[in-house]
Amino acid sequence: MRKFGTVLFGKERGTIKLFADALGMAPSNLQKYLSGKPKPGLELLEKMLDLGCSLDWLATGEGEMVAFNGPGRALRIRLRERGEIPEVPESNYRAKEPPMPIFTPNTDTSGYTEGTIDLNETLAMNRQKTLAVRIVDEAMTGAGIDVGDIVVGARAAKPKSGDIVIAKVRGSIVVRRYVKENGVTMLMPQGSGYNPTIIKENSRIEILAVVRHTIHSL
Repeated sequence: MRKFGTVLFGKERGTIKLFADALGMAPSNLQKYLSGKPKPGLELLEKMLDLGCSLDWLATGEGEMVAFNGPGRALRIRLRERGEIPEVPESNYRAKEPPMPIFTPNTDTSGYTEGTIDLNETLAMNRQKTLAVRIVDEAMTGAGIDVGDIVVGARAAKPKSGDIVIAKVRGSIVVRRYVKENGVTMLMPQGSGYNPTIIKENSRIEILAVVRHTIHSL
């Protein structure tokens, strides 16, 4: 994070305050994150992405620091104007990967059909339209969603009773089943040891997305 802040605002005095203002937090709180404690949450990561930071770089320290999104392109232009990066076409920043093959077994004959698949397109992985969350608890094991799985949700979709949703509950991100029953709306877990959350009119609960896909590792 510190390195990205320096990229954003240079090395002049006041970088911490400028960076904190851009993230919408107090400089003292930013200093805690820069020291490594606590780890950035989803909201802070999204703000970093909104500033043009690559979340892959933030998570692994590898690859391009500047994201390939609108804010990232604007940041790259500012860096070029400051003479800090060369004038290189954006298409040169990332090597183009060949399409991933996909095999479809034939149901009426032997053999298979070979094609290609773009997972971003198949899973509708678009920042403005989708939200992906890695599962870290056993609250949805009864629905076949296990620890380590990744759920992909549609942000704009309106939940209906029975849908699995990604929700923000008192600042935490959870995945639960959305249930409306007898005039009561609840977020229902499907794992032992977890309690349902009743959604009231003034409760601090926000439905962020309706889950459309689950990426499950064997």
